[in-house]
Amino acid sequence: MDQIQESQNELNNVISIDFKIKDHPIFILIESIILEKELKIDEAITNLKKAYEIVNKKKKKKDMKNDNLNDGMLRLKVTLEDKASITLKLIELYIQQKNINEAKLLMSDSITEFKSTSQEIRLLISSAELNLKSGEIKQAINVLKNIDKKSSIWVESQKKLANI
Repeated sequence: MDQIQESQNELNNVISIDFKIKDHPIFILIESIILEKELKIDEAITNLKKAYEIVNKKKKKKDMKNDNLNDGMLRLKVTLEDKASITLKLIELYIQQKNINEAKLLMSDSITEFKSTSQEIRLLISSAELNLKSGEIKQAINVLKNIDKKSSIWVESQKKLANI
């Protein structure tokens, strides 16, 4: 059995233990990665949009009491890093689908959303890659040049600059 099929089987096992988990954003992210490996990009995007909507939904306190993410499922939390991972994977899938406009729109919103957070740097690197794929070389260079030398990915940004 190949790794993709094994992964899908494990997800099915998890669902059999706790059916509500299938609506958790991280479960959906993992499922979307498997779909991507199976080259089912449209289906992966559809699933990941659902996860993106869940993590970006603004809830009222009364709605939180009945929230599937907090009721059952061992009170699994979605971290800022998880939210960024979902966003970046969705952008990556849009790029694979050659839907650059949608990728840029989501990137623009996300850079604003994650500004001054621990995940901002991940978005900046991804933004530079998106600029490169859309032929905007100067913008990619500017993004990479503006990464602080104290950043944990400064070396990676310099390698990308050298490759350009």
